[in-house]
Amino acid sequence: MTLRVALDEPLFAYMPDSRHFQRVDSQSCFDTMPNQGRVAAPALLLLFVCLRLSDSGCFLVRWLRRPALTGGKGPRRRETLRSKASCREGSFRGDAPPPPSERRSLVLDAPSQKEQRLGGRSRNGLQQGRRLLVTGLPGIALFVETVALAIWQSPASASEQLQPSEADIAVLQRALSSVRKIGAFPSKSSLAEAEALLTESLTRWQALKDAASPSEVAAIFRSRAGVRARSGNLDGALQDMDAALEICKSSRLSDMSVQYEEMPRVLVARADVLALQQLWDRALSDYNFAAELLGDPLEDEELLRARAGVKIRLNQMESAAADYLAAAEVLRSKGRRADAEVEAEHAGIALLGAGQERLADAQDQLCGVIRRSIGLLSEDVAVLQRVIIADADARMAMAAVAWHLGNAEVADTYWRDGCARLDILANDAGGKNLAIGFPDGDIYDCKRYVTDTKWLRDVRHWPDDVIAWKQDFLQNRPKLPPRDAYVQDLMTGRRPGEGSTLMDLAIATDIFRRSDPVADIQVNLQRR
Repeated sequence: MTLRVALDEPLFAYMPDSRHFQRVDSQSCFDTMPNQGRVAAPALLLLFVCLRLSDSGCFLVRWLRRPALTGGKGPRRRETLRSKASCREGSFRGDAPPPPSERRSLVLDAPSQKEQRLGGRSRNGLQQGRRLLVTGLPGIALFVETVALAIWQSPASASEQLQPSEADIAVLQRALSSVRKIGAFPSKSSLAEAEALLTESLTRWQALKDAASPSEVAAIFRSRAGVRARSGNLDGALQDMDAALEICKSSRLSDMSVQYEEMPRVLVARADVLALQQLWDRALSDYNFAAELLGDPLEDEELLRARAGVKIRLNQMESAAADYLAAAEVLRSKGRRADAEVEAEHAGIALLGAGQERLADAQDQLCGVIRRSIGLLSEDVAVLQRVIIADADARMAMAAVAWHLGNAEVADTYWRDGCARLDILANDAGGKNLAIGFPDGDIYDCKRYVTDTKWLRDVRHWPDDVIAWKQDFLQNRPKLPPRDAYVQDLMTGRRPGEGSTLMDLAIATDIFRRSDPVADIQVNLQRR
């Protein structure tokens, strides 16, 4: 192995096995170093420079050309050693190292007094050639050599000896695959299998010690915590999250990706578990810390949505509405328009709880959701179900608001239309046994809005005032149905009483089947 100790050209390297300096190629020299050698090389170079600049002696390695002595009588050329000041500027020179027969050890006997005298003659008759002179303190030179040999004779680090085996990787792949297979409605057996495989993977990865990436170990802890949370083991999930967070904190200085990639994920996941335990303040603290690590602008819609839900629990309605609206904008920017309307509807409900001064803003938000939700297309059945649920919820809430504002006929229009949409969705989902868009697969229809006040408060997050307005409406609603014009206005996405045309109605109803209804209508007119 080689240790590079000089940066001047030509490059020489110290060879610990034979204890001499030899010309080497710079790139190959560095590439052959083990990890500990790469760290030690700058340290030895620094020590070398310090010795060169010290007052106690000059550590000089130099190739000198010396002429042969002819018969002991001819003229002898001599070369003088440079002074201490000049030797500080010296460097390795020469075209090639001396032949092996003339190499001398780095550790030499102390030079004689005559050899140290500047300008003195050398008394030793030598063959013509080059030789390596080292002047300095022998003890310091011995120390440098000892350090170099100790470093190169040290065993390989643990990270070089331990690497994930094929079996380790195979177990982890099986564990992650089992997590993906859990699905929306997991069985006990699927959860148990996923947790067992993740536990085995965690044991294997922890056995790798420093060879395992901190992000990978923390991610396995986080995945197992998610499985435990879904199986109802919230305490075990929280323990896993705490362990993952400790790994992130202890390694974030050495690996910046842990702090800005895995650590925010762990914080969000732990906040989710804390929210399930109804520890709202602690959950909000973790969400805020994760948002701080991610920086502005915050573009994590899941974090924004979850934090908004916790803020509602803490009665921070305006701040919750801001998070919901931010999540909606992020989703729109990603082309997920249907999901964006779901978050926008949550924002409108949150604004209803922000006081009378935000009531107009809440109406604008809810009416905007109703208008934009008409004709939304998606290949994802779950997304479509969530949009219809949000759209119906907005219509129900607007019925309560309209009643509160004294518009009984408008309120009844919203209520009837919302109930009709929700009942159709519930019947369709129940008939096809496909309720993936309903939270936890719980299919419900309009009757739940009539009877389940607790569900409105805890699940739909309706403010108490809005629930009271709804109850008053149901007790005193008009006996006669609303006028057809109001129904038509609402079917076109407009507010009841704003006015609409038959063309508006045709576009609104046809858009459920067509991607470009206006163009289709123009084509039909041309055919006539």
